[in-house]
Amino acid sequence: MALRRIDNLPEQEEKNMNETIRTILSRRSVREYSDKPIPEDLLDQILSCAQAAPSGMNRQACQFTVLSGKALSGLLRAVRVDALHSPDSFWRNAAAADDFNFFYNAPVFIIASADPARDPLTPIEDGAIALENMMIAAASLGVSSCWIHSLVMINPLREGRAYLDSLGLPVNHRIIGSISLGYASGEIPERPPLEGNRIVEAS
Repeated sequence: MALRRIDNLPEQEEKNMNETIRTILSRRSVREYSDKPIPEDLLDQILSCAQAAPSGMNRQACQFTVLSGKALSGLLRAVRVDALHSPDSFWRNAAAADDFNFFYNAPVFIIASADPARDPLTPIEDGAIALENMMIAAASLGVSSCWIHSLVMINPLREGRAYLDSLGLPVNHRIIGSISLGYASGEIPERPPLEGNRIVEAS
């Protein structure tokens, strides 16, 4: 058994990469967005990649709730109420700040959810794969993204869930995760050193 890292590929190997691999390796999480809207045709392409993601037993049981504009502002208000009443001091302090915005002011926010009764085996895995598909697709189109787990971490999420239910996210759905989408307001950050995700080879 051998343990090794692939931190930097040889220059020749990088030159021979296809665009998919280059996009995956260059994607970064962005936490500062401009107010530039995402064109509808690009957003549709990103969402189609979520629908095309593999799922356990091909159940295709996820729902992707897309929020922008007033709907997204309403979610921020509802979630802030939940965060202010959270038993976790981290969320109470965060929500008390004037600039509280758990999706970093991105113009589009997408939530992946699933009905555990319809997908009792792999709802989390299916939603996570779909979210990753969207982030890679977005990066390939010049759109930035960031995985957002706040809706799962803020517990209880009473006001937020009631608001999402009013927008069409059923109360019986489990929220898997979510992503912010938009155009970065500045330079894309450099990738920090890779210290985890080890590779073990056996032959």
